Amino acid sequence: CTVREVDGVPMLGSVSAIRDILATQVVDEVVICLPRSLIDNIEEVIDACGEQAVCIKFLADVYDIPEGGAISLEMVGGW
Repeated sequence: CTVREVDGVPMLGSVSAIRDILATQVVDEVVICLPRSLIDNIEEVIDACGEQAVCIKFLADVYDIPEGGAISLEMVGGW
């Protein structure tokens, strides 16, 4: 398994590889970071983690940030 890093945190693979990763690696927890619009696509991850008794943490986007990453106070109900 090739380990890549995102901001210094190891990323072992993609969602499609979750079952293989959990079966072959020692994993204490899975952190899921995704936009709110994709939250429905994580059932496979939840099921796989449940089967292996691995803790899951969600870091879902509270706001739908537009492509390009710019956000204004008006977009988040600011002043």
